[in-house]
Amino acid sequence: MADWTTADYHRYKDQVVSAYGWLCHLCRKPIDPAMKGKQGLSLDHVLPRSQGGQNTIENLRPSHLLCNSRRGDRPIEEYLLTEQDKTDWFFGLPN
Repeated sequence: MADWTTADYHRYKDQVVSAYGWLCHLCRKPIDPAMKGKQGLSLDHVLPRSQGGQNTIENLRPSHLLCNSRRGDRPIEEYLLTEQDKTDWFFGLPN
């Protein structure tokens, strides 16, 4: 499994956003490019690196840092069944 570094994030960020837009592929909510922290942009590996996923445009999708962190290396389907209500609650909080 190849390491994922800050340099990798910066190398792929613009390409992933250009290909897939500013919509979190996990919660389907918009990602504000100006936001940092939990509501900011993160790049999620569709097939987690721990399961053999590669650092490629085809395997990366835009997500909120919170959504990506909550998902961890679980399958997307499992994340959606167990975490969606918690993410909806968080994004309902005032800024």
